[in-house]
Amino acid sequence: MSGLSLSSSTADQAMLMEYPQRLRDNLGKQKVSESQNLFEADFEYSQQPMRWEAYISGSATIQQVSSQGGIQMSVTSASGDVAIRQTRPYIRYQPGKTIYMSTGLVFGAAATNQRQRVGFFDDANGIFFEQGDPTAANPTGMAVVYRSDVGGTITNTTITYPNWTDPYNIKSTLNFNLIQMYYVEYAWYGAGLLRWGVVINGEPYILHQIGIANLPSQTNPWSRTGNLPVRYELRNVGTSTASSMFHYGVSVIAEGKIDTQRGFTYGYGMAAGTPARQPGASAVRYPILSFRYRAMGTLEYGVDTNYSGANGTLPAGGAAITSVANLAAQVGTSSISGNTLTIGTVTSGTVAIGQLVTGANVAAGTVITGGSGSSWTVNVTQTAASSTMYMTGGTVITASSATWTANQWVGKYVWSRGSSASISGIVVSGASAPYTATATTANPHFLTTGRYITVSGGTTNTSVNGTFQITVTGPTTFTYSVTTSGNPSGTILYTQGTGAIGRVLSNTTTALTVVDNVIGSAALPYPMTVSPAASGNYIIGEIDRGQVLPETLNIYSSANCTLELIASTYYSPIALTGATFNTMYSLGSLNSFVERDVSATAVSGGEVVYNTPLPAGGLQNFDLSTFFPLYTTIQGNTPDLLTIAVTTPSGFGTNTVGASVISQEAMS
Repeated sequence: MSGLSLSSSTADQAMLMEYPQRLRDNLGKQKVSESQNLFEADFEYSQQPMRWEAYISGSATIQQVSSQGGIQMSVTSASGDVAIRQTRPYIRYQPGKTIYMSTGLVFGAAATNQRQRVGFFDDANGIFFEQGDPTAANPTGMAVVYRSDVGGTITNTTITYPNWTDPYNIKSTLNFNLIQMYYVEYAWYGAGLLRWGVVINGEPYILHQIGIANLPSQTNPWSRTGNLPVRYELRNVGTSTASSMFHYGVSVIAEGKIDTQRGFTYGYGMAAGTPARQPGASAVRYPILSFRYRAMGTLEYGVDTNYSGANGTLPAGGAAITSVANLAAQVGTSSISGNTLTIGTVTSGTVAIGQLVTGANVAAGTVITGGSGSSWTVNVTQTAASSTMYMTGGTVITASSATWTANQWVGKYVWSRGSSASISGIVVSGASAPYTATATTANPHFLTTGRYITVSGGTTNTSVNGTFQITVTGPTTFTYSVTTSGNPSGTILYTQGTGAIGRVLSNTTTALTVVDNVIGSAALPYPMTVSPAASGNYIIGEIDRGQVLPETLNIYSSANCTLELIASTYYSPIALTGATFNTMYSLGSLNSFVERDVSATAVSGGEVVYNTPLPAGGLQNFDLSTFFPLYTTIQGNTPDLLTIAVTTPSGFGTNTVGASVISQEAMS
């Protein structure tokens, strides 16, 4: 269909020529301008973990297939299995440019209760292809989708295969179980054009497009943001069929190139009045300076001394947390046969429709869909022998002195700095390394297999401390691998990232109901991985999806030593001893999104990405403009960290080292 609609004379119209849609970008310009690659990747040798995050939940797996040069993502038939591959950067959208991505991909066969997706999207916003439930009218299950959390509720607008515009009559010739080259492109502005297509024999073919501007009943932007990651996702939303999808190379292109757009420049340096630190003699990788950007981009409400008053910009007057609960009910001697849950004694709370059920041998993603009394219906067919079971409707955070409006915070995120949960004991077993550490939590944990958590406080056997990917073995147990035998002692805790995080599902005037922001929803109310503490800190706002781009390191040492830059990412985290991260308010940078530490005395883990001798005397300058940016994780609460560390010789004595890093913070 022509994009031109003129009311001028026939003679005037005859003088006009219009290129076909596939030769024009999403803003109507002919595709003759120079394109600029913003991001590209192939997977010949690895999953590229420095540039891509792999997220799994349940029994899902992700593996690089060297014989194919691609990535295989797989799920079992279990409800709740999730495999996600997402670019670590969010592609920075620039008004006036079309953003385009293309990739080679093989969808698995369509299966009921399974979603296979590819495109520009995250858990809240985006545009993507989706293979969903097969139907008589749509046996391939194919659809195109745009997603928005404008207004607080995540809404998917889904256009199924029979309703695609398909202007070149190409869709019926496609076999979606064969490898195809898919592309997605968009203009944002809130009202831009969206387009989904394939490339066959070097020719691009539009499968569907929709213009948001002037679309009937469309008063909101099609998504809340145009800054989006590339993502591949395979997810079981109920009991389904074991399946795999394969993806290969990918590129992200700006039509017409991207103008230089770096961000605001800030320096992260030493504490005011203390321009240098004393690492001491024979110090090994002593952390002079570390920095990361904060977990939350907007600070709209809450209580946290690091982000209020003289230290930050959090609005004053937040109400303190008075109670936190994950457990809606605990029921003894309960069992599941088929879709029937038979409950015994209700030890605490109330059983209700919509609650998530966990227990020994209870299938992941089991939710109560009906019933009453002692007999209830669940969504997942299974056999679970009699045991104690636990029910949750999400994390309920109560602030009794709050004066919120009902559902004021729906769709916002809650983050609680440094939240932790208790482990009552760890048993280490096995005949040789790696040994298996079995942790028993003080309360039902509602964790899922595949999570990364950080364990601390173990003494005697300190190999139990660190960041690990876990396997859930029961409602109060999980396992992970350690290097040393022997059971630890001490007060042992577990945390995730910089603190608890989740998405607000609903709120009353004094209580928030919060779910995990990756696997949780109203239909699957997984609570926060770690809950805030009663009387603990919290912030309500939006996750920070920006990036920090280091540019220059300025460093001074009064004696010779060795300089190293150590990067911390989700798969190779740094552990800092004695760190205190403060906002840049303390250095007068009122609008910086970064937190920095100049207190830590030891560092372990991470990945050393730079090493050089540091001579005595004079200010040394190092160009970091080719250093990779710092991002965060899919969950949003584990930002990358860069540590400036030195190793000193035995004769270093009381000499000092001071450092500052000049960076740019790109938020849009």
